[in-house]
Amino acid sequence: PTGTVTFEDGNTVLGTAALDYNGVATFTISTLSLGSHSITAVYSGDSNDLGSTSNAVSLTINQDSTTTTLTSSANPAVYGQPVTFTATVSSLYSTPTGTVTFEDGNTVLGTVALSNGVAVFSTSTLPAGSNNITAVYSGDAYDAGSSGTFTQQVDYQFSGFLPPLSKGHAFEINRTIPIKFQLSDYNGQAITSLRAVASLQIQALDANGNPVGAPFTPASADKQGLQYTDGHYQFNWKTKGLSAGLYEIVLTLADGTIRTQTIQLTAHGCSAGSLTDSSDATDTNGAVLTDGGIKNSNGERPQDALANPSLSLTDQLFADLALLNKLVLERQADAGTVQYLDALLGLETSRMGTFKNATMFDLLFTDQSASS
Repeated sequence: PTGTVTFEDGNTVLGTAALDYNGVATFTISTLSLGSHSITAVYSGDSNDLGSTSNAVSLTINQDSTTTTLTSSANPAVYGQPVTFTATVSSLYSTPTGTVTFEDGNTVLGTVALSNGVAVFSTSTLPAGSNNITAVYSGDAYDAGSSGTFTQQVDYQFSGFLPPLSKGHAFEINRTIPIKFQLSDYNGQAITSLRAVASLQIQALDANGNPVGAPFTPASADKQGLQYTDGHYQFNWKTKGLSAGLYEIVLTLADGTIRTQTIQLTAHGCSAGSLTDSSDATDTNGAVLTDGGIKNSNGERPQDALANPSLSLTDQLFADLALLNKLVLERQADAGTVQYLDALLGLETSRMGTFKNATMFDLLFTDQSASS
């Protein structure tokens, strides 16, 4: 037979194709709508052959399946840092169109139209912690919807533990140890909310650094617990009643990160030598506090405060100097370095030779330094 074949979808003509020399007509189409179709082929006939119609063929058109992948420009990111999420949608037979909605859990972050199968969304407002980000593709006439997920971690910037902990000192038992640190965002702005800290615990360790027993909540020397003061977080840890040994400070932040610092409590005083600022329990370099050093009536070291506000400035100065002299005599601390006087006397210097009253300091410290 020769002639043509018309392909129909129900009563709709799809197209016409000529028979080849084998009597075969071929027709291709990519615009059939989704759903069920009844396709027939109608032969026109020729001078020698009558026309005919084929049996109907049922055809179901489904949406093409798609895959959505999601990536991040920075993971982990710092709190407040701009993060760009890229969603790529692909299918087997076409380039998907439509939109992608970016979600953080149940919160919609934004919706972006696909361009060549790609949608890009940026944000700098993700909360600290683990964020379950989802990219939801809407689908189009020919492509089924799909979604991709990504776990985005957002962390606070952590300063590290501030002095005295950052010095790695050993501390005498019964004294109060200030645990201090700072948190900030991507732009360096201070984080001040106490909600940024999930917990603060102490873990006893054996000589090899292995945990001994369960972590415990440290006692607060001032009964104030964790506070934000003077530009940093601070917890004044009361160590009275603890045994000498190794302890790990375990700070868990609301972003899910855990920061630790191992210290040693000893019955023989501070290993590197520390005095504590009377104003906020800040250790500074200097003499070693020993069993004969400063203790209150309960036999504990609250903040090792030397200043007595009831004294006049002159009397307070000489009282503090006398006490410092006693400490120097006990452990023969480095007389040349008197930086610890900054906190006590409000002086800014590192060598006593620069003091206006160097002679008085010579009397107090020079002999002890020579003998050490």
